[in-house]
Amino acid sequence: MELHNPFVSKTFLRSVLDHDYQRFRGSADEAALLVRLTQWAARPNLGERSAEPAFMEEFFRQTWGYVQGGQAGADQAFTMFPQFAVRGGAAGGGVGSADAALGYFPRDRQNHIPQVLCEFKGIGDKGLDAPQRRKNDNRSPVQQGLGYLAFRAIPHAASVVKNRSYPL
Repeated sequence: MELHNPFVSKTFLRSVLDHDYQRFRGSADEAALLVRLTQWAARPNLGERSAEPAFMEEFFRQTWGYVQGGQAGADQAFTMFPQFAVRGGAAGGGVGSADAALGYFPRDRQNHIPQVLCEFKGIGDKGLDAPQRRKNDNRSPVQQGLGYLAFRAIPHAASVVKNRSYPL
């Protein structure tokens, strides 16, 4: 039961998504995704920072098609910006750094406006609300994401923890 009148109905979305899923099911893309997921699940726990480049390549680039500046397909613009600086996003109000930003970033523009900021966490990390053990900053991942939102006009923020993503 829906408590509001949505612009796009669930029935319509299901029909569109089902069409896409039926086309995907049994395809070479599905087989490649299964290989990526299986390999990722079997990887050694190298920690958050060590796994970050592989995570971005396997999922953001290979699975979802995001590209960084300098990669093939980023001639006019790129869609993923690792270590995105967020003024005011640090614990003390200084410049913080989101693990990645997603959006449309034209090469000829200096002031980029992301649509999504990501804060990655490793397999062994505690929950999203647990304080972190860092020098001068014990904010939880949720607090970090909210800090980014407080200082930027960003429509969405996401934290990725233990191979799952959680919208903030």
